[in-house]
Amino acid sequence: TFDAFCKMNSDYSERILCAPGPTPIWDLTQARLQHEMDWVSFIRQLPADAPGKRRYVTFLLERYRHQFHTINQLYGSRARQGEDLLEYPFAKVSWQDPQIFRDDRWFLGEIEQQFQKVNFQIYRGLSPQFLLQLPDFQAVPQSKSRIAEYGKIIL
Repeated sequence: TFDAFCKMNSDYSERILCAPGPTPIWDLTQARLQHEMDWVSFIRQLPADAPGKRRYVTFLLERYRHQFHTINQLYGSRARQGEDLLEYPFAKVSWQDPQIFRDDRWFLGEIEQQFQKVNFQIYRGLSPQFLLQLPDFQAVPQSKSRIAEYGKIIL
């Protein structure tokens, strides 16, 4: 089952999240138009203790060099420290804001790289005869069918 798969692979320290469902869509605009949701928005709304939410807050803090004034102005929070951002629901984030859209694209890139890296590690262990034959496996955009081959998860 999917739950068993997530538990079996829970020791991967770089895991962002383990969730069932459709394969990730790496185009924010397409995902938002088709599903009114995307991976960044989903992760942004996770609980404070979720690995993905922690990773997202770390991303914002690094991107804005811990300048809470800038983060607060863009995202509508009143954070004074990272813990405040972890508790912040990010419910009123404007997808139309060009800076937020750029941030979302950057973070989606990090999700995709992690997805490819962890999937490679997992599936290399499960089926080394297949993945070891892939030439120069890298975190580059893949087709939906290619991503589906690696599993319908994002870690």
